[in-house]
Amino acid sequence: MRVRRLVGFGVLAALATYGVASSAPGTMTTIDQELHDAMLRESDPDGLSGRVALVVVDDRSLAELGQWPWRRDVLARLVDRLGEAGAAAIAIDLLFAEPDRPGGDAADDAARDRLTPRDEALVRAVGRSPVVLSHVFTFDGAAPRRQPCVLHPVPLAVVQSPGVAPVREGLFQPRGVLCSLAALGRAAGASGFLNAAPDRDGVLRRLPLLLFHDGQVYPSLALAAVLRAERPRQLALASAPGGRLRLSLDDRVVPLDAQGSIGLRYPGPAGAFPRFAAADVLEGRVDAAAFRGRVVLVGATALGMRDAVATPFDPAYPGLEVHATAVEGILTGRVITVPAWHAGLALTGVLLAAMGVNLVVGWMGLLVGSLVSVAGVIALWAGAATVLASRGLFLSPVLPTLAVLLALSTLVVMRLRHERARADTEGQRQERTRHFAVQSLTSLMGTRDSATGRHARRTQEFARLLASRLAQHPQFRAYLTLPRIAAIAQLAPLHDIGKVGVSDAVLRKPGPLTEEEFAEIRKHPQLGFEALERAQLDAGLTGAADDELLAIAKDLVRTHHERWDGNGYPQGLRGEAIPIPGRLMAVVDAYDALVGHRVYRDALPHDEAVAAIRAGRGSRFDPVIVDAFLAVEAEFRRVASTLDYEESGLPA
Repeated sequence: MRVRRLVGFGVLAALATYGVASSAPGTMTTIDQELHDAMLRESDPDGLSGRVALVVVDDRSLAELGQWPWRRDVLARLVDRLGEAGAAAIAIDLLFAEPDRPGGDAADDAARDRLTPRDEALVRAVGRSPVVLSHVFTFDGAAPRRQPCVLHPVPLAVVQSPGVAPVREGLFQPRGVLCSLAALGRAAGASGFLNAAPDRDGVLRRLPLLLFHDGQVYPSLALAAVLRAERPRQLALASAPGGRLRLSLDDRVVPLDAQGSIGLRYPGPAGAFPRFAAADVLEGRVDAAAFRGRVVLVGATALGMRDAVATPFDPAYPGLEVHATAVEGILTGRVITVPAWHAGLALTGVLLAAMGVNLVVGWMGLLVGSLVSVAGVIALWAGAATVLASRGLFLSPVLPTLAVLLALSTLVVMRLRHERARADTEGQRQERTRHFAVQSLTSLMGTRDSATGRHARRTQEFARLLASRLAQHPQFRAYLTLPRIAAIAQLAPLHDIGKVGVSDAVLRKPGPLTEEEFAEIRKHPQLGFEALERAQLDAGLTGAADDELLAIAKDLVRTHHERWDGNGYPQGLRGEAIPIPGRLMAVVDAYDALVGHRVYRDALPHDEAVAAIRAGRGSRFDPVIVDAFLAVEAEFRRVASTLDYEESGLPA
């Protein structure tokens, strides 16, 4: 019977895990993505193949050869240098959309479209080297261009499995394209797109290798470069289990997702690939062996020219290295793959984990069983990290871990039922205390004007800010513990409850108060204090645990108009004789009163209010508290600007 009950609890924990996962799929995806990134960062790279190199137009190259764009004949020499060095493919991550016009803008469209001798030099260089040009597809409509693009679709055999959607339909389908000059395209004979597809959080974890446009399948720059370098005899795209795709280059198989994207297995932070400055290549300062047989990617990394994307390693990772990572993945098979059976494995793991925890705890006891379960979770995460590092398979341990936590939580609650009863008693006491504060606000402040009520609510956040800063000071650290800070912030709105005893004629008078009227309004701290005492008796809060909370509330109400120099009211307390909550509330109350509109004056700008409080340092206010206020006055401005002030509001 006991085993049956434990298994039943395990099944319930598994169902709860399924419910959590299905109710918040976006959250689970985010967690998995963060886990993927963390595992990738912590995995040790196996080393690069040595088949990829970068040639970059960097800041030093610009300093030596002049600002960008360089003349086309200079770029032609760069291409020739790489071709003569024996590069297997030269993938250029740059667009040459218009002819070179060194003399300025031409007078007519015909002249603008006419190739210059420098352009022709680049065309000839491209034609005699294994160059792969780049283009960019657009998805928001056909891109305007002066001449037709010469693109190079991939000669792909599509293997269509029966009963599944056509393979090509899952690929991204752009509507337009931006490309280089047609003469360059014809000379190159190969080209690839530069488009990337970041996840919803903006991080690039996958890169499309294939796109479907105008009835043809086109390769990415990385894939086109590999095809140019390897020249495979057979190239096929086939459907795989789980809606995924499989790209075959002879005997090499590249796993893709349903949209034709490769999972990028970055080798580490930026700078992992061999990199050579374009100026060094042009001036012959690089050994030709550095490029022989390699796929060479040419692009810009100079400040103002670089193409940067967010990756698991860097929020501004060079785009050229993204394409290099894709090339490396195609050549070596070092990619990140989520297997088709991952979802089934996760669901099975949830059930086994939930039931296993219940059985282990039932057999070994709560303490030992919990330790064994935690050890199992640690082993699960370590195994997932090992599989990612060694096999490139991402297997998320999040759902089984959640199942373990839910199962343990259920067992802990069952075993500690008597502790729960004690916690319920404490919760009831806290609920009475909260009811006391809320009831005081509702019954006393609800009878007054809306401005007073809003003033009370605003001071709550101000009090939290100032108390948190003040807690860093040695003089206040012992008193301003986290519970007391929370209590001061929670009870701050009570500080003006005594104003319910002041007549509207005085409280809302649009002008200076007479001596008698001022005497009446000075009564509100004492009136509020007495109201709290009556509320305490009415709510039955007489226990010792309630005394400190009520003492804070009474200090806030009774002493927030006391002055550091002893000239305040109602008691005329001086210096440290004023309770800390009252001294703190004095600054908060003064700031809010200064920047808020009053019937007898307009609101003051924030800076003037700060100056007024600074002027009261050591006379009206505790100097240390003023210093703490000045340290967070920018936060006061931010909070005040987001809260409602009657009529004029807070000046900008």
